[in-house]
Amino acid sequence: MKCSELMRVLETYVPSGYAMDWDNVGLLAGRQDREIQKIMVALDADKGVVEDAVSQNVDFLLTHHPLIFSPLKSITDDAGTPSKILTLLENGINCYAMHTNFDVVHMGRIVCEALGLKSDGPVETTCTENGIPMGIGTVSDFRRPVSVDDFVEKIKKTFDIKQVFVFGDGTKEIRRVAIVPGSGRHMEKEVSSVGADVFLTGDIGHHEGLDAVDMGITVIDAGHHGLEKIFVDFMGHFLQKNIPECDVILRHTKCPFDVK
Repeated sequence: MKCSELMRVLETYVPSGYAMDWDNVGLLAGRQDREIQKIMVALDADKGVVEDAVSQNVDFLLTHHPLIFSPLKSITDDAGTPSKILTLLENGINCYAMHTNFDVVHMGRIVCEALGLKSDGPVETTCTENGIPMGIGTVSDFRRPVSVDDFVEKIKKTFDIKQVFVFGDGTKEIRRVAIVPGSGRHMEKEVSSVGADVFLTGDIGHHEGLDAVDMGITVIDAGHHGLEKIFVDFMGHFLQKNIPECDVILRHTKCPFDVK
């Protein structure tokens, strides 16, 4: 199928209009008239993923995080241009990103459901659809109070995470969780406003963690990669079901840093 046809399928499922104003989503590299036979799905278009896409003769790389985020004045072999962009272009591999539009439409909900919880609206509303609030993250009530430590074990088992960072008392009983996969930095006020007593997210700094605890919110930082990696299986399975004429490769990656 043509890239333009594949883009229409993706746009229908995850409309780019839901992305934040500062974001960069959609087709970021390549030709819309390119014939697509093999698709790779990954969280990031990092060097290893791009090299793998080349070696496996991939035509279309679908990622959650944008290949190009900060403005570029040129794309050359001079220092300053990420070599992976040139590699993709030289090998005829199109690159397409679903970032905050995917966050709004699916991310919070699917993480919530993976944990056996039911989504009850966003943490931060960014728009409405037929009168229904949509936005970043999701809020959910536990069926019965659980301890932070027990919830942590559930998270680690569900997402195959070796460790998380917890700000607050691990023995505290919690009743309502706010989930913002990826980065929830500076969202303590939004979490408080939805009445959550625990915040599951990533990229929390020292000061944000302390501020949240002072507000009565326990923070579980599972890392930026830890929860968002669910994107690969979710979108990979969608493509396998809806674009059967294309081969789909699920390219899983490990957390980009190690804790020694």
